[in-house]
Amino acid sequence: MAGAAATVTQAGLGNEPVYVFGTDLGGQHQGESAAMAAKVFGAETGKASGATGHAYAIPFRNSAGELLPAEVIKNYVDSFFAHAQAHPQTLFHVARFACEAQAHDDATLARLFARAPANCLLPGLWTARLNAQQAARLLVFDAGAHLKDAAWQRNLKGYLDLNAPLWNVKAIELVTVGSARTVVANDVAAKALGLKHRVFGQNESAYGREAALVAEHKAIWYCTHLLSILDFEQTAQPQQVRMLGAAARNGLAIDQLSSTQAG
Repeated sequence: MAGAAATVTQAGLGNEPVYVFGTDLGGQHQGESAAMAAKVFGAETGKASGATGHAYAIPFRNSAGELLPAEVIKNYVDSFFAHAQAHPQTLFHVARFACEAQAHDDATLARLFARAPANCLLPGLWTARLNAQQAARLLVFDAGAHLKDAAWQRNLKGYLDLNAPLWNVKAIELVTVGSARTVVANDVAAKALGLKHRVFGQNESAYGREAALVAEHKAIWYCTHLLSILDFEQTAQPQQVRMLGAAARNGLAIDQLSSTQAG
């Protein structure tokens, strides 16, 4: 059933960016981004480098799972650049990879991708290292849609006033993924605080039943920080648990805001 679902999804990807991910020289496609590439974008196992399906593989570990040196990864990155330059009308979504625990850091991978062609979209944590003027991209998870209320907006403003200097940024962009009520509440808060607001919606025509997961994945990939709005009268939502785990694995700075925190 999973294979059939993936086939349907690939057939509808059309204008969606090609998914660029990290793997090993055995093409086993283990790890979060590689699993996404195989499940959703049709990356073929056994293919360690290059294009298959609607994906492009870049190895960063050898067949035994050992980390490759940055200068070796660079050779594969340069081959990808040549591929991207040869397809200027195609967008390439480069997943964050090779930056997990006991691997390289984001600064190292950002330097490897610093010369990426203009049709390559890079993770927010990498672009932040390449562009000191980039706004902090704050993914706000507010399942209860609290931020439509003025009191919660004051709390959020107090949080941002306190943290923006610590983040060393000149601007903050709110980012939302999730239900329509959450989008509306976050938009109300963004307008009240004079902040740019970006929404990652679900593309069901392209991704089918994986649309929600892909939207969350893209939002986390785009962001640099995640703020979870807490309501102690409500139990944690499955989406909240899933997104917090994914954000932590993807290197985002994670914080929480509750009604007990003064604005």
